[in-house]
Amino acid sequence: MKKSKKITLTAAAMVLSAGLAAGGTLAYLNSVTETKTNTFTSGKNITTTLTETDWTEDSGKNYIPGDVIRKNPVMTNESDQPVYMAIKVDYSDAQGNLMSAEEFAKYAEVTDFNKTDWEKISTNSDGSEIWLHKSEVAAESKTNALFNNVKVNTGISEEWSSKAKTT
Repeated sequence: MKKSKKITLTAAAMVLSAGLAAGGTLAYLNSVTETKTNTFTSGKNITTTLTETDWTEDSGKNYIPGDVIRKNPVMTNESDQPVYMAIKVDYSDAQGNLMSAEEFAKYAEVTDFNKTDWEKISTNSDGSEIWLHKSEVAAESKTNALFNNVKVNTGISEEWSSKAKTT
């Protein structure tokens, strides 16, 4: 009898252990954790500038289909250390409404994205695109232009540079 009692107690202990393990696992898997946001702050002085050396205030007026607008967005690293850079490209109509590159193509289109040095990493829901420079940019250095030409597909009365509006 002693032997069967030990077997019963051992079996009961194993069933209880298995039940606790399963219950603990379910509680662990059903646990909800708080959402965290990653924020990166640099103690370094990082400064960059976007310029378009081929564009002037007078260059963006009265285009006709087939014309090519010279635009060359270039990023300059004015910091004392190498940094990675990205450019956000917005496509918008005369009222400032954002659209996709495909929708914008009825007006004009970029014909020569520099995919050697830049990579499109995102197309956002508003149609804007994020282009990442593929390598770090040395201190006090410039990137090659993201693109150089915008081909006009329909009559455009005016175009502008981000430098003329905001940077």
